[in-house]
Amino acid sequence: MGNLSAIRSLQRQIKPLAGRKGNKGRKSVERSAGLDGYAFLRQEFKPFYGVQSANLKKTEREFFYSLSNLCALYNWEVPLTVGLDFPQNVSHAYACIKELAVKVNVRVLIVVDDAGVTTLATVRDFGIGDTLYYIPVRPYWYICKNKKLRRLCEVLTCIFSYLYRVIGVSYFRKRCFVRSVYDTIEEMLYNQDEEEAEGELDEERQEVEDLVNYGDDLFALLDVPYDASFLQELLKSRAGLSREVFLLARDFLKLSLDYPGRSMDSCLRYDLFDKGSYRFIRPEHYLSFFWSSKDCLQDMFMDWVNNDLMEMEGRREPVVVQCFDRPQESECFDFDFETRLFSYLDRLAFILNSFDNG
Repeated sequence: MGNLSAIRSLQRQIKPLAGRKGNKGRKSVERSAGLDGYAFLRQEFKPFYGVQSANLKKTEREFFYSLSNLCALYNWEVPLTVGLDFPQNVSHAYACIKELAVKVNVRVLIVVDDAGVTTLATVRDFGIGDTLYYIPVRPYWYICKNKKLRRLCEVLTCIFSYLYRVIGVSYFRKRCFVRSVYDTIEEMLYNQDEEEAEGELDEERQEVEDLVNYGDDLFALLDVPYDASFLQELLKSRAGLSREVFLLARDFLKLSLDYPGRSMDSCLRYDLFDKGSYRFIRPEHYLSFFWSSKDCLQDMFMDWVNNDLMEMEGRREPVVVQCFDRPQESECFDFDFETRLFSYLDRLAFILNSFDNG
């Protein structure tokens, strides 16, 4: 994956540079995908602290019952709370269990479900890491212009439609983070003094015009309802498709059939995030269509992206919640959808980059 020029890494250890200058000395970091879990998408949770309870005894009893279930699953000793009254006993036990949870790569929360039951719950993140999943569109434009690649264009259009319409991948000509980066670059280039430019200004301005004009034209092709049956029909024959493209298209088709209607947004748990802060890295920051990883704007583009994201306070990514209001036989973490999706995006970027030769 490290050989994909479209896949870049955010550097947590490097502070933003004054004036947003280049980051060419930065070392890329690979992402290792995590196979963990997925559940409870439709339940709404509230933090325990601050929630009014008409029956404190019931709340205390439910907490310690869920605590015993959690400790039983992980073979932990139940924290001792002898001599502590409510809510100090809960606070002490909760603090102890949060320290233990770190060792098994989960976070622990006290939540109240829709039925009013207080319970401990474990939360595991998918683990996007510092990777950006940006899908280049310029090679798609080259493919669409080549009549000999018509069938490849049709297959890619189906995949792009699935990613945009169903998954919810941002498009760089619509309102999103990547659009704002390109807009900033455009403004900077057209405000730059030509006499002070280093000779590449005309080329850079032309690239901006291309990504605006052709980006808008290509959007009209992919902004159509995703039709799995049409993609299935296209894949009845491998004619006009390389083995890599055929297998990838088949994998995307199967993913869409295995998880009909599943979007990136549905994999998030907004009720578990701090609503007091808006400076979070969201899916639109790390999952988006963009123009190209090989154009003359790429270094400038990645400098702006990295600097902006390093100023964020945290990341919103797919998570799984497992509640302990009843005994659990095993960890229930299933990130099959996310794991498959992001691995397919790696392959898609690799294939597209092979056509991005101008």
